Amino acid sequence: MYNIMFEPNIKRTYLSYPISAGDSKAMKEVRDFRDALRKSLVVFDPLAVKDIEWLTAALALKKQRKKKIEIPFTHDDGQEDKSSFNTKDLENVGDYLKD
Repeated sequence: MYNIMFEPNIKRTYLSYPISAGDSKAMKEVRDFRDALRKSLVVFDPLAVKDIEWLTAALALKKQRKKKIEIPFTHDDGQEDKSSFNTKDLENVGDYLKD
């Protein structure tokens, strides 16, 4: 995220690969390749995107009258963290996330 915000000239790429049939060896190769690319590019990895899961969780929390959802993420150095979002904000973008 830092590179996207503060390094406007860094190149970006979307990592595209078949995720439904990948065995553990193939997925390790993909992760290693992705990590090598991240040394010089911003890499968007489809497995890193949990948008539908977050939307589903936010809607469930909203039914419980909760207004915030904490979404976990991992920094590039491996440190785990969380960001807090309004459940209403995720609900508002829901139509864009669904097929």
